[in-house]
Amino acid sequence: MSDLYQIQSASRRRGASPSQRPTPRPAPRPSPRPSGNTRDVNAGPIWSREDAKTKCPVVAASQGGQWTGEWRTTVQGKMSVCEIRF
Repeated sequence: MSDLYQIQSASRRRGASPSQRPTPRPAPRPSPRPSGNTRDVNAGPIWSREDAKTKCPVVAASQGGQWTGEWRTTVQGKMSVCEIRF
């Protein structure tokens, strides 16, 4: 084996100026989902965001939890679920 090239010099940079230092990475964004234990709970049909604002807090309270603000339809025109945090 032989070297591919001859190393002429090597040094370790100390005290590099701020313009030469790498930019630190920004902090990761928090998850859009709430922390803690969440579960989807059946709420009957929900027709709109406004309807969810009325029904989901009631469903959450009946389960001893708090509505996260999320909901989705599972069976069109028949069933929706509210995301509840416990």
